[in-house]
Amino acid sequence: MAHANIEIQKERLNSYQYNGDDINLAFYGISNEDNLEKPRMFNVQAEFIPYQQNEAAHKTIWNYYKALIPRESRPNLVTFGIFLSSTTLGYFDTTATENWITVINILSLEDISSLSSVEIHEYGHYLTLNNSQQTPSSEFVCHQEALYGCQTADSYINHFYLEFWQDIYPEWEKIRDSSKDYDQDIKLFYDTHKSMFINEYASTNPLEDIAESWTAFILAPTPSNNSITDQKINFFYQFPELVELRFQIIKGICTYKQAP
Repeated sequence: MAHANIEIQKERLNSYQYNGDDINLAFYGISNEDNLEKPRMFNVQAEFIPYQQNEAAHKTIWNYYKALIPRESRPNLVTFGIFLSSTTLGYFDTTATENWITVINILSLEDISSLSSVEIHEYGHYLTLNNSQQTPSSEFVCHQEALYGCQTADSYINHFYLEFWQDIYPEWEKIRDSSKDYDQDIKLFYDTHKSMFINEYASTNPLEDIAESWTAFILAPTPSNNSITDQKINFFYQFPELVELRFQIIKGICTYKQAP
């Protein structure tokens, strides 16, 4: 990862100081050649224009993403966005036709660890929430529909839910639906079940838990213990296609070369 860090630092920003609200800077289409194209620029204040016009930084973030995630593993990704945030490194959205939008914080260029983690985490959402993992919610009412539609019985997240969330989900659901102080109560939920989560953010909901566990599966050594957090990381090894994808992503990190 040190080699990749040297490469991304070629486009290091002059300043990483920002404490305001989230600001979308630019959304790009993805060409047939797998390059960014047709930028949609948002209206931003003058002080943020340098971030918005830093096309080299935008392309570095994208080039690293496509080096990690093979194109055949992201067939529905049609928009790649850059935003500015003091609290969030990335987010995802879907289009009206249920294609995928991935948006990465330009400040993630601060170091390779941040950039790797956010890009792998956001891909984890695609991996677990794309159409192949879902069934039309009109067919039946599923317990997790309020999170992000209904997952198929054989989906990654349904297996993950049954193994790690089924017992604690009612407790979490009560906090989500009726808490008068959500932040305090979700913090208490994490403190109560700390041994079950890789970090506090993972306790937010099952979707973030599986994405954080997926990120650790890619970036961390294979666990040798049997804690619940280790079990969550090892969960992905039962799927040969994900083991192969892990190999491809790690190879992408190790061989990444910034275009001249």
